Amino acid sequence: MITAQKILIWLSRLISLPAIIFFSLFAISEGGLEIFINQGQLRVKGILFVTFLFFAAISTGVAFWSKKLGAHLLLLSGLSLMVFIFIIATQNNSLVAIVMGAPFIVSSILLYMATIKKRSREIMKIDKKYEE
Repeated sequence: MITAQKILIWLSRLISLPAIIFFSLFAISEGGLEIFINQGQLRVKGILFVTFLFFAAISTGVAFWSKKLGAHLLLLSGLSLMVFIFIIATQNNSLVAIVMGAPFIVSSILLYMATIKKRSREIMKIDKKYEE
């Protein structure tokens, strides 16, 4: 039987994993070495962007292992990626910040909802135990 908790967990994984793969492939194919090198000088923005993407990938991996820690890390990575893109993008491109951060934030909310349902069921079992 498929429970609501399993659906939330797998939906969260199905949102964050393709998002990190897409954004990483997009950064590699569009930028490549141009992200890092600008006329012989390293670009700090490119290095920070790849660092935030790497942090989001690590957060997605941790979410497979630990739901609660993964939810917190996905929220942190989504917000940090969103703020970073919002700072470096002009006002015309600020929607890109929302598009890049939203999958990780939604994924973290779904994981957090799955852990809340699990905790509420455990609390109900404890209450029934003490009623008897």
